[in-house]
This record gives sequence, C-alpha cells and structure tokens, in this order.
Amino acid sequence: MASINDETNCYDFEASIQISRILKILSDTIKNTEIILCLPLVLSNNGAILNEFFPEDQVNFIQETCMKVGDAHTSETGDGLMMGDICLVVDLILSVAELGDFCRTKLTDCISTGGVTLLRNLEELRICVSDRLRVTPKMEAQHDAELRQLYQQNIRNRSEVEKLTEKLNKLVTETELEIEGKKQLIKSQINKIGKVRKQCRDSVKKKMDDAERQINWDVKNSEFRLEELQTGAKNAQYRRDVQLKEHLNSERDLRAKRYKVESQLVAVLQKYDTDIGERQSQLEEMTASYEEEKEQMAVLQQQFDEQEIEYVSLMLEKEHYERQEWEAKLYDIRCRIAARKIQRYFRAYLAASRAKGKKGKKGKKKK
Repeated sequence: MASINDETNCYDFEASIQISRILKILSDTIKNTEIILCLPLVLSNNGAILNEFFPEDQVNFIQETCMKVGDAHTSETGDGLMMGDICLVVDLILSVAELGDFCRTKLTDCISTGGVTLLRNLEELRICVSDRLRVTPKMEAQHDAELRQLYQQNIRNRSEVEKLTEKLNKLVTETELEIEGKKQLIKSQINKIGKVRKQCRDSVKKKMDDAERQINWDVKNSEFRLEELQTGAKNAQYRRDVQLKEHLNSERDLRAKRYKVESQLVAVLQKYDTDIGERQSQLEEMTASYEEEKEQMAVLQQQFDEQEIEYVSLMLEKEHYERQEWEAKLYDIRCRIAARKIQRYFRAYLAASRAKGKKGKKGKKKK
C-alpha cells in the first residue's frame, strides 16, 4: 500500500512538472503571438517606438527582417529562415521588459479583430489544456463513478417521473372537467349578464325618454318663464323711468333747498364772525381784569399767611384756656358728685346703725 502511494505521489510530481512546462510553452506562445501581432504598430511612424528602446542598428535589423518576411516567397526553406528571424526579433523585443509591457498593455487594444480573436482562442486553449492536464487518472475514475451514479439516479428518477406523469394526467383530467364546469358556469353567467345588459339598456332608454320629455317640458316652462321675466323687465323699466323722473324733480327741489341752506349758513357764519370778534374783545378785557384781581389776591394771600401764624398761636392759647376752665368745672362737678355719694353712703350707714340699735333694745326688753 505504501509503495502504491509512493508511485502515485511520484506520478503526481512528474505530472505537475510536465503540466507546468506545457503551460509555460503555451504562455510563451501567447506572448510571442502578441508581440508578432503588435509588430506592424511598433514599426509604424518609421519605428518611433523602437527608437525609444533600441539603438539604430537594432532598429534597422528589426525593420529589414520584417520587410523580408513581407516579401518572402512561400517555400519550406524560406519559411524556416523567416521564422528564425521572426523569433530573433521577438526575443529581441522581449529582452526589453518595458517594451514588452508596453506592447501588451497599450498596443493590444489597437490590433485587428482577427488578431484579438486569435489571442482569445489561444488563451481559451491554454485554460482548457490546463484544466484537462490537471485531471489525474484517479480523478477521471472518480468522475466516471459519479457519472455512473448519476446514470442510476437518472433511471430511478425516470420511473418516478412516469409515476408523477400518471398523477399529472389524472390531475389534468380532473382539471379539464373542472374547467368544463367553470365554462358552463361562465356561459350561464354570460347569459345572465346579457339579460342584465338588456334590462340596463331598456332602463337607460326609458330614462332617456323620460329625461327628453322632462327637458321639453323644462324648455317650454323656461320659455314661459322668460316671457314673464321680459314682461316684468318692461314693467320694471317703466317704473324705473317714472322713479327717475320723480327723483330728478326731487333732486331739483333738494338743490334749491341746499342753496337756500347754504345762503343761510353763510349769513350765520358772517354773523358768527362778527359776534366772535366782539366776544374776543370782551374776553381780553375780562382777562385783564382777572389778572389784576389775581395780583390783588396774591397780595391778600400773603397778608393772610402772615396773620395766620398769629391767629394760630392765639387760637392755641384760647384752646388751652378753655381746656383749663373745662377741666376745673369738671373737677368741681366730680367733687360734688363724690360728696353726694359720700353723704348718701354715710346716711345709709347711720340709718343701718340706728336700725341695729333699735333691734338690740327690743330683744333685751323681751328677755
């Protein structure tokens, strides 16, 4: 078992080396093809791009080689020599990494449609070869086993599909019967809809006839109403004319009254101006007399203020004197009242004493 694993590992290692070599060859082929397809663009403008990366002798060599390829005859020997020269030119271009990157990034977008298709096909070929080379015999056997398993599963699924098909046919039959019943129901509903539609049309027609009759009646009524309104308008116009005449006559009378009132107002205003002038002169005289009396009043007020101080002091003395007299009279009255009370109490006391003395004598006599 260990030897089998070692052989398998050795095989896998050798296979990976060979796969890497094949993929590298394909990648180099794609790169060389890109450079070959970009050569016409590189040689354009008298080799302006080449002059940036190579000296003049190498540029001339590349140009001459490409010209020889264009003019060469189709012979085996010639083809071999030309292919060698082309490979030499490609290697020379690839020796400059910047130029190779420039061709792959900038110039590949400008090549012809056929060249783009060729590069795409080569890239797809490389991917396909890479995928196929990475599949080992063990993986192929496993894949075959999976396919056989899927085949068996497909057979089982086919039987299940047949069973499901039978069920589906039954369901389809039942569904068709149900659909037929629905169709009958729809047909009956359509008949009902037709009847309802007919009834609606009849109803609409009847309503339209009624509406037409109503419209005719309304038109006649409106015409009659219009005649009445026209008659009323004529009467109103007549009344307006009469009232206008009356108002014009009234306006003339009012204008006359207004003129009369304005004349009276002018006379009153003139009289007012005359009277107000007289009143103004009287007011000025009264104002002068008022000012004179006001000055006299101020003098009298000053004299009154001076006498008021003396008057206040005299009144205070008078009040003090009257208060003293009143207090003396009040004291005299209080004394008299107190004397009377004392005399009354003393008399009562004497009477009580005498009464007690009489009672004591009577008691002794009885004993």
